[in-house]
Amino acid sequence: MSTTLEAPAKAVSVPTQSAAPRTRPVSTRILHLLRRGHLYLGLGLFPWAILYGVTAFLFNHPSVFSDAPVISFAPADLKGTLLEKPPSPTEQATALLVALNEKQTQPAKPFILGTGEVRYASRDSFIATVNAGGAILSHRLRTSDWERDDS
Repeated sequence: MSTTLEAPAKAVSVPTQSAAPRTRPVSTRILHLLRRGHLYLGLGLFPWAILYGVTAFLFNHPSVFSDAPVISFAPADLKGTLLEKPPSPTEQATALLVALNEKQTQPAKPFILGTGEVRYASRDSFIATVNAGGAILSHRLRTSDWERDDS
């Protein structure tokens, strides 16, 4: 067995031209910056989005994690009480105007009820808060539960 060693091939030097670095178009660079900015801004604001969602849930569903007892009752439970048939919006507005006119320091021109329909705002319920013997009770009253006869 004979081994022959060949002389290494001579390295051929190829003349190199200094290649100019390729630059990306301005629109691509701007889009890249916008995407990166959007990514990091979203990651930075994510805790506030979670906080907003949790607090919105708690405001809209106050009885879920409530430390106060929640008692529900039907309109039939109001029989024989003042809330069985509460005053109409017109009666309430008239009583409010009487109280305002009594409180005026200079009753030069008394408050009067305007023309048009007197009604509750667009909501179908309101919340009444009562101080009963040192305990503060809040009650949601649904106006749709009352059968009104305003005639």
